[in-house]
Amino acid sequence: MASYRGRWGDAARDGVLFTGTAAATGLVLPIYSDTAQLFVLWNPSDSGVNAYILNITMGYKDTTLAAAGIALGVLKNAGNSVATAAPFSAFTDQAPYRGGLASLTGGNKVRFAGAAATVTTGLAVLGPILWSQDAFAAAGVTNMAAKVFRNFDGELMLAPNTAIFLCGIIAQLGKWIPSITWAEDSAV
Repeated sequence: MASYRGRWGDAARDGVLFTGTAAATGLVLPIYSDTAQLFVLWNPSDSGVNAYILNITMGYKDTTLAAAGIALGVLKNAGNSVATAAPFSAFTDQAPYRGGLASLTGGNKVRFAGAAATVTTGLAVLGPILWSQDAFAAAGVTNMAAKVFRNFDGELMLAPNTAIFLCGIIAQLGKWIPSITWAEDSAV
């Protein structure tokens, strides 16, 4: 019998597939060097799992977009606790959806913040996921993609003690509604 579940169906069935989404009001993504970050996936050092990033989707909400790009920032040695002198001095956990169903949440070991996290140091840029050489006014969105989809298909692994962030290469003004989907598997 042919599989009807698709590539990540087993992960969804096993309860290790998660999607974190920002609020519908949208986010203005901060520049990578800012310590106040908004959209974060953090794999604490004691999680015992690797997170395999499957995709990132971003829907344009409103406001003028800056010329430059949206990137993935990375924080190595991210630790496992939130404290004044720790890599994270604040982290607002948000329960991701589990198994692709909006009715199921929890069970994740990798932490997700869809609205607020504070780091004690700036991030390094892992690489751009959206690049534009033009600034787009909110009224001119017909000239740009209103949705960005970056398929990693599990080829980007977030090991324990590491965090990734959606951030700007330069300061941004435009609002996005991003989501990230990942699968968790034993790190041993």
